[in-house]
Amino acid sequence: MIITLTPMRRDVALSLHCAGDVLTINGTDYDFTPLAEGAVLPRAAVACPWLASDVERIGG
Repeated sequence: MIITLTPMRRDVALSLHCAGDVLTINGTDYDFTPLAEGAVLPRAAVACPWLASDVERIGG
């Protein structure tokens, strides 16, 4: 999984952990396993204020 981070001004600390297709952000798991190759999951479909863009599976 390739994760591109975009700088954001926040007063809350950010904690990230990635295990396979599961991304844990501040203790909340986001499982992207069902996302097929080439598919795009709109940012609005993921209830995470830390995501700045859509989630796309490219190359695995």
